[in-house]
Amino acid sequence: MINYSFCLGVWRNFIRWNSERYNRKIRIDTPVQILASIANKDSSERLSQLAKAFAYFRPFAHKMKDGSEFYLPLGLMLSGLIKGRDAQGGLLVESGKRVVEIHQNYVSVLLHHAQDPVGEQILFAIRGKNFGTCRGKQFVENVIEIFFPAASDTDNPVGVVLGASNSWAVLQTSEAKVSRLVAGQGVYLQQLREICGLRRVTAIKKAGNVDAMVHDFCRTTWRELAVERQDHGSYLLSLTARGEAGNFDPRKYRTFSAMWKKILPGVSMNLRYRREEDENWTFAFSDRAPQ
Repeated sequence: MINYSFCLGVWRNFIRWNSERYNRKIRIDTPVQILASIANKDSSERLSQLAKAFAYFRPFAHKMKDGSEFYLPLGLMLSGLIKGRDAQGGLLVESGKRVVEIHQNYVSVLLHHAQDPVGEQILFAIRGKNFGTCRGKQFVENVIEIFFPAASDTDNPVGVVLGASNSWAVLQTSEAKVSRLVAGQGVYLQQLREICGLRRVTAIKKAGNVDAMVHDFCRTTWRELAVERQDHGSYLLSLTARGEAGNFDPRKYRTFSAMWKKILPGVSMNLRYRREEDENWTFAFSDRAPQ
């Protein structure tokens, strides 16, 4: 359950980010009341409720000499309804009195593959006069900063690393903040995944030594792996396949390996695998002979 103190933290964060727009005369539910009800909603209603809270604090519209308006600065967040797709597969989103275009390369992975997203309420960041984005590292960081202040602060911000074609986010932060993010059976991470249109979100500890980070990264992202440190400083990862579900998946390995290089740059590893009934090991994408 999302508690009152968490909701109050979000409310204060809204005010801090949008102090000039804060108007006590507006007669709608406060974000505390809105967010307190999220835990009782299904996945679609949770995003709608969060969008409602976002819409309460709209950024300033700057007037141009020709009378048109645009939103500044880069990164300000808005909510809107998807009105359709453009010819290239991007989204047209109605936000207030304007239609914002989100180019195909800036559409989240889940929305990109959605068959009919028209009518859905989404959150996005402004990139220019009439352009937005709901994808990428900065967008994920903005969502964390606004919606999850209990997990982020200016002195020790949550590190965001994206992989798997921007569909997997790994959050690096302190042990205490990881505990908050995974609390309530991971409800924060689930909401973050839905808001950002990601397939997967993982939180790992930002440890002071490489060995601790390796073990936490493997335990969190691929728990079936056994980790051994080798004498020359690299790591040997062993996977024993049990049953049909345990078959080695080359695609999973490629995704894991690419993220390893981002989280642990300069740290080498070899992964070997075998079926439970086999005696010999096979190295994944390696010329080394099985041992």
